[in-house]
Amino acid sequence: MPDSNSLTTTTKESAREREEETRDAELRRLITTLKSESCVTSSEKFGRLDLVDTEDAVSLWSAIVGSELTTIEWLRDNLKWHKLRLRFGFFCEPMPSSSGANATRFRITKVILNFSKFEQVRPDFSTQTLFLLLAKRLPFLREIGLVQWKPFSLIDTLSCFPCLKTLMIESREILFDKPTCTTLDCDMQLECLSLSLLTPLNEKGLENFFFDVLPVFPKLEFFAANFDSVPSFHRIANRIRNESSKTIKSIPTTKFRNLSLNTSKSALNEYREKLQNDPQEVEALKTILSAFPQLQGYQFYKVSNGTCPDIEHLLNINRAGHVLVPAKQKTNRKTATPVIPLSVWPIVFHRAWKQVAFRVEGESYSWNWKAPDAIYFLLRNGAVLQEISEGKRKRSNLKSSLVWRNNFWNGNKFSQYVLAIALLLGLFGWSTRSPRYMPLLEEL
Repeated sequence: MPDSNSLTTTTKESAREREEETRDAELRRLITTLKSESCVTSSEKFGRLDLVDTEDAVSLWSAIVGSELTTIEWLRDNLKWHKLRLRFGFFCEPMPSSSGANATRFRITKVILNFSKFEQVRPDFSTQTLFLLLAKRLPFLREIGLVQWKPFSLIDTLSCFPCLKTLMIESREILFDKPTCTTLDCDMQLECLSLSLLTPLNEKGLENFFFDVLPVFPKLEFFAANFDSVPSFHRIANRIRNESSKTIKSIPTTKFRNLSLNTSKSALNEYREKLQNDPQEVEALKTILSAFPQLQGYQFYKVSNGTCPDIEHLLNINRAGHVLVPAKQKTNRKTATPVIPLSVWPIVFHRAWKQVAFRVEGESYSWNWKAPDAIYFLLRNGAVLQEISEGKRKRSNLKSSLVWRNNFWNGNKFSQYVLAIALLLGLFGWSTRSPRYMPLLEEL
């Protein structure tokens, strides 16, 4: 016989389901009425109530009401779409429907919620509950924007929506809570995190991001936040050096590639001067760029251009493909397994010789920065020359090696010429920053 606790839980769940069905029916009626009255004034995809799938619209409104962000009564009294879209706008994209081969449904893929526009927010409102309901009801939702939002715990909240790809937050502050065993077990899909805070992040906040947030989001590629000034990287570098065996190696951060420090031009100039006068800060930044082999950023290029060759070099090889040359391959290349097939390496070399493109605060920048030092690094430490030498070594035997050596020293002029040219290139023409022979690599 079932115990009383299980019966009570079942009764509560049944009551909750009936309440949700009643709420959805009322919201469906309101949305149908609003659709019949709304007129389309533009061709943009934002807030197109005439296009969006009705069930998706019901799910969105139900999540807003279910999380106590507003009430059905308030929606009924303010049933004007030009007002409501300012509170919870959305973007919808055409998706194939299961009902037919050519049928499409416009499903909600992005939601923008403005907290300050909701006049009757209940005291029980929880961002975590809102994300849980959105994840449950909107299967194609991958991007959320929160405007003038109240502070909340980032990791615990996103653990309720592991499939979310992009999160943009405009708030007074954000709480970087410590990851727990439960959150670390979640398969988080977040790729882009952008913060615009009234209380800008500082050195401690950036440290919390690296050591509390990144372990939870292994697919995170882009992080942007506003700072009063460019923070020092001493604390982060010290923790990387001291905890490399137990922290950095356990963080699958190979996808993290763009750190955007949104600050003023004067702050960037101050940090540029700091790099010129503070060798310890240079070493700290080198430690971080080495620990995260894809990390780069427009601000890093800006402050290091012409002042810090070591930082420029690390930025170049990170952009060109430092992650393709793991540490074990640099130390023991004979036993290392290539990361990518040899046929892909020409694309890698071509990319290292292209312009650097950035998009900062809606504006595009191109950095005419070709990287011969990065190409040299990839050739020297990558798998191309290794595979060539290994292949020749496997095809040869001791007898052929002795024959080659005897022919070389006994007057094989061609072999002597090849070796002489290679030595001359290495001594005079090929340095980590000389572009003399770089046009030859464009043909790879």
